[in-house]
Amino acid sequence: LKAISDLGLEIEYVELALRNDEKAKFHDNQQLWDIAETMMREILEEMNVEYVEMKGEAAFYGPKIDIQVRTMMGHVITLSTVQLDFLLPERFDLTYVAEDGAKRRPVVIHRGLISTWERLLAILIEQYRGAFPLWLAPVQAMILPVNNQYHLDYATKLYERMFDDDLRVELDAKDEKLGYKIRQAQTQKVPYSIVIGNEEVANNTVTVRAYGSEVQTTYPVETFISMMKAEIKAKKKS
Repeated sequence: LKAISDLGLEIEYVELALRNDEKAKFHDNQQLWDIAETMMREILEEMNVEYVEMKGEAAFYGPKIDIQVRTMMGHVITLSTVQLDFLLPERFDLTYVAEDGAKRRPVVIHRGLISTWERLLAILIEQYRGAFPLWLAPVQAMILPVNNQYHLDYATKLYERMFDDDLRVELDAKDEKLGYKIRQAQTQKVPYSIVIGNEEVANNTVTVRAYGSEVQTTYPVETFISMMKAEIKAKKKS
């Protein structure tokens, strides 16, 4: 649940997916089904988790607990799942030696906390509409020299300084006008665009524009780097 919350997703509800006796897709060991479904209910109730039972939504090998989230676009999808599998240990004749020396049959637990990486990325892109928060953004800052002839050396040193501090930063050294570079950074939804001109070079500063804002603010280099690191650290601690 913490992983889902940290990613900025909201849990819509918890689903207990059960078998449906009228459907043939589920394995036919009724005793194992009864044991597995009872265990799942007891776990949820012991943890005081409210849940909705959904008959016919179980996997063919056993019941499962699905965490359903609602995305920014209003879609309700399964992000996390925990599944009990009593069937495969039977089919593969899996055993272990218990403390009393007897052979016992294990239970397989299929667990996916945040889905697959591909599915998770698709969900997050939809959730944030590509405008990721600073801690999650693939590129956290874009450095934009106004004129490469006069400002690129300073911009390159700034890039190296920020890169060495483990910030995900890129340098736009294309020979284009500043307005074009800013639009490109905004289109890419980079959290911070850093403009480097004469004043910044002379005063060892950076002029920063946050994504979605028209306001530009000038900071000493070390101050801004500290601000970025503090913002990222605060999220990691939350």
